[in-house]
Amino acid sequence: AYAWLLRVAPISLVVTHQYVNPLVAIALGMVFLDERPSPWALAGALVVLGAVYIAIRAEFPRRSRPVTGAPRGTPADQTA
Repeated sequence: AYAWLLRVAPISLVVTHQYVNPLVAIALGMVFLDERPSPWALAGALVVLGAVYIAIRAEFPRRSRPVTGAPRGTPADQTA
């Protein structure tokens, strides 16, 4: 899956996968081994998720939606 992702996605998106891997390991340990992460591990996970979110948002900015319907009101510089 990683090699395929390298071919089809920008490298800046692919490298974020490496940051999330430890979080998946923590989750698997919680589910299958009944491990409980420390508060520091949970805080670190939040920092990692926040950083990955910021990195992805910077790489793929939100597209503006097309305007539909009639405009709502008159612009301030156009008075009747």
